[in-house]
Amino acid sequence: TKNVTAEPLVIDLSDTPVVANERTNPLIVFPQQPAGNSVTMKIHDSDNQNYTCELKFGENGLVAGNNYLFTITVKKTSLEVNSTITDWQTEENDESVAKSDDTDDESEEPEVPEAEE
Repeated sequence: TKNVTAEPLVIDLSDTPVVANERTNPLIVFPQQPAGNSVTMKIHDSDNQNYTCELKFGENGLVAGNNYLFTITVKKTSLEVNSTITDWQTEENDESVAKSDDTDDESEEPEVPEAEE
């Protein structure tokens, strides 16, 4: 696993609808070993407030097979961050699969329709 230096993750909540007095903005981050074992998040809310927080991970970073859930509560003057780590669960009959571009998959090339003359 390589160490990577990433730009901060930016979440703009200003256009996120309010449901039951909450704004929810899911974010999917793939397994990785971020530099310093942390990722910086910048959050912009609907009141034009900007917040920054650092999400810290264990020495192995974000490990494949784990589901990391960070609940970030935006308050007027601060952020409250809670986290849980559980085993990744797949749904029965879920055929969606994320694949990396660097896989050795021998998949077929997509068919390209011939141009009409």
